[in-house]
Amino acid sequence: MSQHPKIAQFLARNKEFAKTYIPDVTTKGIIHKGEPFTVIVCCTDVRVHPQKFFGLKDGEAMIVPNAGGRVTDDVLRTLYTLDVMSDGGLGTVIVAQHTGCGMGKATEESLRAGMKARVPGKAKEIEAMWFGVFTKSYQDNIRDEMAKLKSDPYLGKGEGGLAVLGYLFDLEKGTAKEVEMGGGVGVGVGDGKEGD
Repeated sequence: MSQHPKIAQFLARNKEFAKTYIPDVTTKGIIHKGEPFTVIVCCTDVRVHPQKFFGLKDGEAMIVPNAGGRVTDDVLRTLYTLDVMSDGGLGTVIVAQHTGCGMGKATEESLRAGMKARVPGKAKEIEAMWFGVFTKSYQDNIRDEMAKLKSDPYLGKGEGGLAVLGYLFDLEKGTAKEVEMGGGVGVGVGDGKEGD
């Protein structure tokens, strides 16, 4: 069976990993252990590691990544599913975006144009697509996503309600700075200065 060279490397590493693998009992059935759990919605950028930024131990939080760390329909589907599957329910959602995100450098138009160039026969469908590029400051983007979660009619119905938090990961400094819902003017996505 022919394999892409990169995938062959991944599989070779997996063979080495499997030789010493021991199942982690702390994460076995994690969403069934009867206490509210935490989910972190973050970007797919390879530089973004919530586990490192927050010093997470295995099983402390579930990571749900997508381009830009947006609360999309599929993120909501995932949250609903996890909430129902868990004995303790969804207790906290953290929206974590980061400085230098590519979603702050592109536009909806540029992404649509790129898609149309690749798939010209689907131009009409592509015109209706939403990619979720940033048009506000990092902080205001995070606040928008937090507001979506807070206003969702299906979340936060458990015994303790739902805590929604926002953080901006600074990829230059390694910091995670909290973004509050009522904060002041934030830093623009292209200026590189520290926000509020």
